[in-house]
Amino acid sequence: MKRYYPGLMLLALASGALAQVLVHLAQNGQLDNRAATGLGLYVASFLALYLWLRGRGDPVILPVIACLVGLGLAEIWRLDSARGWQQTWWVALGTVCFAVASRFRNWHLVADLKYVWAVAAALLLVVTIIFGNEIGGARAWLRFGRFSFQASELAKLMVVAYLAAYLADTKEFLAAPRRILWFIKMPPARHLGPLLLMWFLFMVMFVFQRDLGGALLLFGVFVLMVYTASNRLIYITLGSLLVLVGGSLAYTVFNHVRTRFIVWLNPWQYYQNIGYQIIQGLFAMAQGGLTGTGLGMGFPYLIPAAENDFIFNALVEELGLLGGTFILAMYMILVARSLTWAVAHGDDVEALAGVGLATLLGLQAIIIIGGVTRMIPVTGVTLPFLSYGGSSMLASFVQMGLIYSLSVTAAGAGSPQSAAEGV
Repeated sequence: MKRYYPGLMLLALASGALAQVLVHLAQNGQLDNRAATGLGLYVASFLALYLWLRGRGDPVILPVIACLVGLGLAEIWRLDSARGWQQTWWVALGTVCFAVASRFRNWHLVADLKYVWAVAAALLLVVTIIFGNEIGGARAWLRFGRFSFQASELAKLMVVAYLAAYLADTKEFLAAPRRILWFIKMPPARHLGPLLLMWFLFMVMFVFQRDLGGALLLFGVFVLMVYTASNRLIYITLGSLLVLVGGSLAYTVFNHVRTRFIVWLNPWQYYQNIGYQIIQGLFAMAQGGLTGTGLGMGFPYLIPAAENDFIFNALVEELGLLGGTFILAMYMILVARSLTWAVAHGDDVEALAGVGLATLLGLQAIIIIGGVTRMIPVTGVTLPFLSYGGSSMLASFVQMGLIYSLSVTAAGAGSPQSAAEGV
């Protein structure tokens, strides 16, 4: 018997709405008409989506997303009211995208059209290389009039679809290789070759865009999906070595990558210029302490581009270590639930697609949070559901809508409730 948790959804919406109210009150002492409209749009969009879904799938995914989105909106309104207003509309459109994606059932089309997804993603990236605009050192944006679109966000979803379909057909050969090359058992070239060729083409295109964060994310998804299909650790080992080699080459060839490595190693030496952003982000987290300064009471605007790459630092300053831990826990819950529904589908295309989508979400959060906390170099990847940006927001909603679809159809592979309770 399915269990529904309307109280959880109401609690999530109340938390997100309260965060936005506190920010508006701290800044202006009241909610003006636009702020009130934005708050109402946020609540109405998620309530409409919740009622439209009618509790057919995972009861936790949507409340967690609503809570994360509410916190992100609060901080973006805090930093830039104009962008906060724009982000609210992207969120409303994102809930529509989630609703459409959650109804997707024709996974056989993913398998039948696997090369179509690959070619479409490649064309999208080529068009971006030729006609794209450079922002933050990466040529990853297509502009249409007043609007900009980050093509790689859509391309990454297409790549996951291609990998899921291809690996579903070749997993037996990847898992039980017979040929030995340099003391390593390798699958037949006709099965491994096309996979490596597509990986190489996509990596080259990401490098030409100079979107190294996107390249790192795509490569991590590639390696983990191959490991999932084959259950062989050698692929993770080889992938790790390739990351080190690729990182060294990127450091040598690209000035903005070299700059990020230098800043990562010693930002204090460059406090007045290239190290200013990361140091201000670290100061913000230190200022937050355990419980934070309070929403609307900190100084996150001292961090350049805080609403984009460094929104985690801004939130930790005002919510403290406890708030930052809560945000990390929300991402962990989303990834865990996503993997649960992927596993419930066995080892077919749906399962591999679910693993790819969950990996995409988890790695993206790890890469950006690791960068802004100085665990790894900053890559410029957005933080799903929190960072400002329409492309990222819509892609994240589509991504989790597809996961929600898997939670609905998992009933055919086992009890969805028993699977969810196992998380």
